[in-house]
Amino acid sequence: RAKSTLKTILAPVLAGSLESTVANRAEVQRYFGPAKFASIETKLAWSSPLSRLCAPAFLSNAMRNVIMCNTSFIITPITYKLYYPQEKKSKSSLFWYGMGMNFAGNAVAITQQALWGRA
Repeated sequence: RAKSTLKTILAPVLAGSLESTVANRAEVQRYFGPAKFASIETKLAWSSPLSRLCAPAFLSNAMRNVIMCNTSFIITPITYKLYYPQEKKSKSSLFWYGMGMNFAGNAVAITQQALWGRA
C-alpha cells in the first residue's frame, strides 16, 4: 500500500517536472523574446548545466503542471469512483465531471502561476 501511495504522489511530480524541463526554456524565450532572454541568461551567469536547463520560471511552471496532473490523473478518477452516486454514473457524467474538475484544477494552477508572476 505504501509503495502504491508513493507512486501516486511521485507520478505527477515527475511528469510535471519533466514537461517543465523540456518546455520551460522555450516558454521563457517566447515570453520575453530572444533578445531579452539572452540578456537574462547573461545576467544570471549560470554556473551549472542544471540551472541553464531549468531556466528562470521552472518552479512556477512545474507546479502548474503538477497541479494539472494531480487533477487529471488522481483527483478526478478517485473522487468520481468513490463519491459520485453510483446510480448516476455514465459515460456522459464521467465526461462532464472530468471537464468540471479539469476546469477547477486549471483555475487553481493558473492562479498559483500568476501569483508567482508568470501568467
